[in-house]
Amino acid sequence: MRKHLIFVISTLVLAVLQTTLVPLLLPEWLRPDFLFVVIVLLGLFLQPMTGSIYTFGMGYLQDLLMGTMAGLFIVDRLVIYLAAYWLAGQFYAKSALAQAALVALLSVLDYLLIWLLSAIFSGGDAFSVPLWHLFPRAISNAIMGLALYYPLRILWEGGEREL
Repeated sequence: MRKHLIFVISTLVLAVLQTTLVPLLLPEWLRPDFLFVVIVLLGLFLQPMTGSIYTFGMGYLQDLLMGTMAGLFIVDRLVIYLAAYWLAGQFYAKSALAQAALVALLSVLDYLLIWLLSAIFSGGDAFSVPLWHLFPRAISNAIMGLALYYPLRILWEGGEREL
């Protein structure tokens, strides 16, 4: 129970940092998505039921904070979490570098999925962020994945997932 409380509080702190401090410090094309990185890393440490519940909550929180269409980030983040869970089970992924590569790969998928879903739900108007932001954001997310891997590993050490 204590792990879950610590995780929820730290996730809320990351969400606040992502929406307040990071936009002041970094240009738009280089901003990492903290909640996205946490969701990908949860794919390594948690079982699908627990991870999906957390992912749904973080997707809903991101929908509220970003002011986007209701459900856009919920659907996107659930797909990303399940992809991360599946990919983490396909190879030995208990290293920070493997997770950084996984975060970078899924960042590209995430960007394209959000672009596609926003184009479908908005009737043709695609996500307004330029396509060239894709790779700098994937790299910044990978770096953030390196930074968040060890705290999450300590929190979920021994975790609920067996490889």
